[in-house]
Amino acid sequence: ILEAVQGDHDTISKLAGAIARNDTGAVCALLQARGVTVSDDEVRAVVRGATTGDASACTCTCTCT
Repeated sequence: ILEAVQGDHDTISKLAGAIARNDTGAVCALLQARGVTVSDDEVRAVVRGATTGDASACTCTCTCT
């Protein structure tokens, strides 16, 4: 996922916003537009991990400017 959005600040911002809103449909659409196919369960796990701080579900390292 990170490789698919690396260097695209607009997509990173949209992805972060979709995750913050728990909008799994938007997350899927953004990733699919970047060529990443993920299941609904995978997206729910990423969103759940990002919004609950559950490191076992999702570990992300991002640098935003």
